[in-house]
Amino acid sequence: MEQTGLLSMLIPELATCRGVEQDRINGLGYHRFDVLDHSLLTCDYAAREGAFLPLRLAALCHDIGKPVTAQKNEHGEQTFYRHEKESSRLTRNILLRLRHPNTVIEKTCRLIEEHMFSYDETWTDAAVRRFIIRAGEENLEDLYALRRADAYGTAGKEPSRTFLLPLKTHVEEILAQSKVLSLKDLTVSGKDLIELNIPPGKHMGIILNELLEAVIEDPELNTREKLLEIAEKINGRYL
Repeated sequence: MEQTGLLSMLIPELATCRGVEQDRINGLGYHRFDVLDHSLLTCDYAAREGAFLPLRLAALCHDIGKPVTAQKNEHGEQTFYRHEKESSRLTRNILLRLRHPNTVIEKTCRLIEEHMFSYDETWTDAAVRRFIIRAGEENLEDLYALRRADAYGTAGKEPSRTFLLPLKTHVEEILAQSKVLSLKDLTVSGKDLIELNIPPGKHMGIILNELLEAVIEDPELNTREKLLEIAEKINGRYL
């Protein structure tokens, strides 16, 4: 498609990735290929692993924002700051243009936007909870698969069997300990806050989100008594 010019006609955003070099080490190793070859290899690996359509599309398009975000840092190294956001935006435009269903578009863009996580031993339990919430528990396995394909596309060889194992293990431990991942998992609701004379609306939403943040940091706070006490203190700040 590239040689015939069809790629430039159908997906020009991907065609512009040709010649965009990646001359620095990232969390997956040292880049051997330019952005286009890297993207094609990543997609090829995902397809060989039996990935479903949104994951294959995410593998193909996860780095198409790099030509737009490419900059040289003070050391002369090529950087692509927040390219995942631009890649997600461009991919949405492409998939809308190609008339993909909304479900495919949303899933694909979500995977692309969250693919740049970089786990290390400094991550606290709270950090892992935030990762799960941000990525979506239902997307975790697909994100792992995308990162594995990304690693293959970076080095051109099979990632190790232990690739992402520390993160997976930590995530499994957190999910086994606590399922407080959204407002609905709190032991209090808007009705409880109304009893504290907190009216429905933006103010209540702020308080509920602060309660969720508190429980993410310390799941033991997720009791009705403790959360109502915290809610009263938070509300007092606004009076």
